[in-house]
Amino acid sequence: VYAGPVSAVKAYFTVVPKVAFPVGENPADIIIDASCFDSARNMAVEGIWKSPPQCLRVLLIPPPGMEDEESKEPWQLREFGRMLAEMWRECSSKGFLFTPPTSPNSSSKYNNSSSKAAVGTSS
Repeated sequence: VYAGPVSAVKAYFTVVPKVAFPVGENPADIIIDASCFDSARNMAVEGIWKSPPQCLRVLLIPPPGMEDEESKEPWQLREFGRMLAEMWRECSSKGFLFTPPTSPNSSSKYNNSSSKAAVGTSS
């Protein structure tokens, strides 16, 4: 799911899987919830995770009338984990560097100062 510095994990989850971190919530709890299928599905269905990437949205938001039937399918658990891992592999293979913002008011941004992109740095 993520294999980088602790200081950059929030920037990664904000930019790549587009997880929002509500003020006053423990970021570790949000990350764990977004990384576990059942919790992530609840976050997406309840609107807490407002814009998951399309590859995850298909798994997390069941079609109307299929909630009970689909929730029993083990392939979704495997596919969810595979998709999260693939998102990380894709980012890391492209040389994206995830760094924490330089100030508390900085937002996560891509900074393509060379062939690599730093995420979470301020301009």
